Amino acid sequence: MRTFFYDAYRITGPDDRTRLPDPKVGGALPDQKTIFAFQNDSSFGENIFEASYRFEQDYFLMRMENINLIWYGIIPIIDPGNLVYYIVVYPRGEYLVFYSVIAVEGANPFGLMESKAASFYNRIKALDAWFLDASGLF
Repeated sequence: MRTFFYDAYRITGPDDRTRLPDPKVGGALPDQKTIFAFQNDSSFGENIFEASYRFEQDYFLMRMENINLIWYGIIPIIDPGNLVYYIVVYPRGEYLVFYSVIAVEGANPFGLMESKAASFYNRIKALDAWFLDASGLF
């Protein structure tokens, strides 16, 4: 076990890191919503993401895309828009079905991307676990 995110929270926008409270849902869910989020990542430092949520009758879709250039130490590796997370959640009776994928295109100095493949997979697992916990369903 290791920490992936030292901190993560909703912010005002891509150029304003003012911390905002987590959105609260009461009543009907909005059909669609876009927010910006700040993440202080243990491998890739401080980054800004745009997160779009879509709610339909039988599923929830979240798409997160990096807004800034992502660095690994002093090496720039992922251009803006080249790291995208997708999480789809299907409620099925007393179960939640999760489907997640990360699409990433970036520089590969010294085979860095291959060495980070497991890290990206573990980030999906961490996001899914967070969503499950935050849903309050289990």
